[in-house]
Amino acid sequence: MSEHYQDYGYIANIVTSFIEIPSKICSSVYFSGCPFNCPKCQNMDLQKFSNGSKKYLNDVINEINKNDLSEWVCFLGGEPLFQSDFLFELCKNISKPIGIYTGNDFDTLTKNYKHIIDLSNVKFLKTGKYIFELTKINEYPITSNQKIRIKLNNEWNLCSSRDIHQISEILENFS
Repeated sequence: MSEHYQDYGYIANIVTSFIEIPSKICSSVYFSGCPFNCPKCQNMDLQKFSNGSKKYLNDVINEINKNDLSEWVCFLGGEPLFQSDFLFELCKNISKPIGIYTGNDFDTLTKNYKHIIDLSNVKFLKTGKYIFELTKINEYPITSNQKIRIKLNNEWNLCSSRDIHQISEILENFS
């Protein structure tokens, strides 16, 4: 089998998470590499590809599928859309609902990554760069410039609430 650019990506870690998608247990896939290089980034080590390893599509999917606890999959990092071809292939081959954390804004997603966010299983987006100076500890997401969108009836809806419990309630009613 020949190696194609979408056959592998650079992944730092795959873990079970209880916080990425409010009220959902996730297989969280941390991509390495990020073009934004946000100062004081929460995952500074993941800005470099060298802090991840080459993982083949089937290996990542198998690891996600063997996690019986997870209800969702969350892609974050680094910047998952920095490896958009690989991310697209992953999303197409996963049956669970998917959340994506990205430093891109929603307009950029609809313009450049519509093929990914239009997939029926992509249901949750956290958008916007991490800006430390805009940190609001009692809010979700933690920086006030970041936005949460949830896909309901195949349409992206901006969450007006920044209360994690209210967002959890929306997700519970939606599932």
